[in-house]
Amino acid sequence: MNPLRIDTARALGALLTLCSSIVASSGVAKAASADEQTQAFITLFTEVSKTEAFVLGCADKLPQYKAANTEAFKAWITRNSLESLGVVMRAFSSKSPEMTNKLAQVMQGYVALVEKQPLAKLEPICKNLPQTLKQANSNTVKTQYAAELQALGELAQSLSKSRSSTTSSTASSTEQADLQKKREKAAQEMARTFRTTPNGGVKPAQIETLGETNEEVDAGNNMHNYEYRVHLFLKDGTVYRALEVPPSDFDAASSRKKDPKNWTQWKRSGKDMLLRYGNTWKKFEGELHTPAGKSTLEGYLESTTFSGSSALGSSSYSKTALTFKPGGKFETSDDSLSATGSAGLLPGNGSTRSSYSNKDGRISTSSSGTDDGFTTVNAAGSSTQKNNADRFSGTYRIDGYTLELKYGDGTVSRDLFFPLSSDTFYKSNNWWELKK
Repeated sequence: MNPLRIDTARALGALLTLCSSIVASSGVAKAASADEQTQAFITLFTEVSKTEAFVLGCADKLPQYKAANTEAFKAWITRNSLESLGVVMRAFSSKSPEMTNKLAQVMQGYVALVEKQPLAKLEPICKNLPQTLKQANSNTVKTQYAAELQALGELAQSLSKSRSSTTSSTASSTEQADLQKKREKAAQEMARTFRTTPNGGVKPAQIETLGETNEEVDAGNNMHNYEYRVHLFLKDGTVYRALEVPPSDFDAASSRKKDPKNWTQWKRSGKDMLLRYGNTWKKFEGELHTPAGKSTLEGYLESTTFSGSSALGSSSYSKTALTFKPGGKFETSDDSLSATGSAGLLPGNGSTRSSYSNKDGRISTSSSGTDDGFTTVNAAGSSTQKNNADRFSGTYRIDGYTLELKYGDGTVSRDLFFPLSSDTFYKSNNWWELKK
């Protein structure tokens, strides 16, 4: 499972660990130490991300300002001599697939903060962003972080020189990516294996509570990742640490036999809950959650994900909404935007695609361009098509930790579902914000 809640500080910590490992293994002599180069990258990446978050957030919420803001951001990068950052980011990502996820996770945290702003407050910021980026106080990175920029330049050269000698390292990264895919596939198959018929699993009277954590796990090659886990605490004193289906549909008996490593014991110690690891009891550091406690909701749930960075040459947004209607009815919609190629720091080829789907139909647009510094070629297109309304609407029911959606075309989905706060819910391995 992917980390679901964006914890920027924790993501930066994990990113620092990954960077240190890659920089230390570059094996090229340089004036700045590996630690200095690593810290330089983190510092400058953070500064650029905070600025780029406004470009990306505005592009999502107010796309009419996207072109002007993107060009202004490119100029800001050049004025502050930050071109080496894109080189380092791409080199890091090619050496470690997990690096791409960490870079995107940090960026997503900053973009989320921008998009939380009320539209009335955000629009003047987006509209005036080109002028803001031209102001004198926005061009101080070059002077304020002169030493970091020098170290970053050395790092970019080191990574470039060491590319020809890292065949085995690249192979290891490829193997690591393949291993991660195998693990994810195995987890999905495991979830299907442990899913019973509806309401054929754990009974409400057997459940103590549910908990969730972000746990550091070994990702191989001396690297670590954070893995999101839902814990099912049972009243018999046992806990399952990898729940992916509603408890009511979870085959506990089968999972105890086939997945024993994710089962352990728990007990209370005052206000704390302790989990047993071998002969040691450790405090459960996650958060505990109760069922929704009601059968209907008002408003709509929205889940937004972002991946990539313009500095990496590609980015994508995906937004899904689940609207609750009177009478236990619902409707869904999907909105996506992706950009590849020269949307970022370096010239080249680029393209953008967007689409929006709901029960009424699907609208798709695309554009592409080539810019080699001498000639520019652009192309654009759009299309519309009708959708089967029954695939985007139906009736819903909330029962304990289960959200059941019955679509008009006969499809039924039953997802693990519970509130994280008054306006945030867990569903489908993701976090959803309740809006009205």
